[in-house]
Amino acid sequence: MKRYVYPSDIKGNIKAPASKSAMQRSIAAALLAEGESILVNPSFCDDSIAALRVSEGLGAKIRKKSDCVIINGGLNPSAEKLNCGESGLCIRMFTPVAALTGKELILTGEKSLAERPVSAIEGPLRQLGA
Repeated sequence: MKRYVYPSDIKGNIKAPASKSAMQRSIAAALLAEGESILVNPSFCDDSIAALRVSEGLGAKIRKKSDCVIINGGLNPSAEKLNCGESGLCIRMFTPVAALTGKELILTGEKSLAERPVSAIEGPLRQLGA
């Protein structure tokens, strides 16, 4: 059986979600910002969800919609234990942010993240008194 393929035009628009690292950085910035931040065209991958969860535990008020995330920032921890899932960026980025609160908080991870060394994060923060 023969099949013939003819050239054609492809038309339309597509929006690619933010990269997971850009999304996590935006979440951290919104947590630290005063007032309301709106993150449009968000990525809801596991790492982004972990960053949202940690931010919420650190005091952010978060509303998720299909096309945006609305974050009211502010550091006022509501949880003592913050789970970064399997995201290395999340634990590296939110550990110093958590230290800003002056409260004793535990950042944890799952699977391979729980096995990774954290001395590169812990050492400098201890030297600064955290």
